[in-house]
Amino acid sequence: MCTIMVVDNNQLTRNWVQDCIHQSNIKLNKIILCTTETEAEAYISSHSVDIAFARIDKANPAGVKLVKTIQNNLLFSIILGYGNCKDYHSLCHVFNNGVSQYLQDVFNKQELEGLLNSAYERYCSNRIKLQSMATKTSEESGKAYSDTFLTQLVESYLRNAKVNAAEMLESYINMLLDVMDSQPLHHSKTMVLEMLIIITEKVNDGMVKTDYVLFNAKDWQTIMSFKSAEDLKRMCANYLTNLAKNIYLLSNTKKQKTSSILSAMNFIKCNYHKDISRDDVAYAVSLNPCYFSKFFKEQLGESFVSYLRRIRMEKAKTLLESADVTITAVSEKVGYADSKYFSKLFVDYTGVTPGEYRKSIKKLLA
Repeated sequence: MCTIMVVDNNQLTRNWVQDCIHQSNIKLNKIILCTTETEAEAYISSHSVDIAFARIDKANPAGVKLVKTIQNNLLFSIILGYGNCKDYHSLCHVFNNGVSQYLQDVFNKQELEGLLNSAYERYCSNRIKLQSMATKTSEESGKAYSDTFLTQLVESYLRNAKVNAAEMLESYINMLLDVMDSQPLHHSKTMVLEMLIIITEKVNDGMVKTDYVLFNAKDWQTIMSFKSAEDLKRMCANYLTNLAKNIYLLSNTKKQKTSSILSAMNFIKCNYHKDISRDDVAYAVSLNPCYFSKFFKEQLGESFVSYLRRIRMEKAKTLLESADVTITAVSEKVGYADSKYFSKLFVDYTGVTPGEYRKSIKKLLA
């Protein structure tokens, strides 16, 4: 939960910034409104502030003094500035005095909200890194993560996935990989499993939308079988990258192109148990089949054939967890009239036969 301080002697400006903060993505603790720099310095002397936002320009030297006070008292605070500094030397002076980002027009709502959301992501990133450092120094067992660290990282990752913030997504994925480098492999396996569970819970709670494969009993067995930390890291990075793409796609339903893909995905999910082809789906969403193939892969990062097979195989895995359904029936329920062909595809997808998969599930649930 983030504490933000706004410093300005103009009530209109303070109220405007406060309203924009409330409309942003920031998970807020409280907002501190200060009329003068002296008032702000008095507050900082005995309280913590995560993000400070103040007028800083040539006409307001007290603003620069406030920045130095914040730096001396609050080591990890993020300082944002605004004002009329436009020339190169003035801006250099602002940034050299500790301001991380500067806004020339505070009443440009789009730029202000972008500035605030960017600062909040930096705050979250700093907090997660500190949490990781604290865990590394306090744990004697070699475990380099905590429940709080993992929950905060997942929430930040999902929040950035919705808006396709590539740089921040890469940063959070790299944080996770760095933690893996600093602990034994068995702790990393447990961490990945816990992360998948948290992601699943967040999706079920409605934090994000996705139809990407999340977590099932077989995934547990696959992750625990890794012998190499590098293989686990590679799997984790690929999974999170692809999941983020899927979340972004499903979070932007207003775009016309995205709407076509969403319609196609919905058609596939409703008809995967039938003998459907690429042309069937393309015509259902009023697109040329050849264009549809290229467009589908551009948007989802996988071909139509791969996507349809994934949907069918994941449904098959769920059906195989029930001992009452024969493998032939499972094959038919997911759109394959030939059970031998289904079994071949299942082996290609999972590495085991449907029967072996069913046995492994029984062992896990025993």
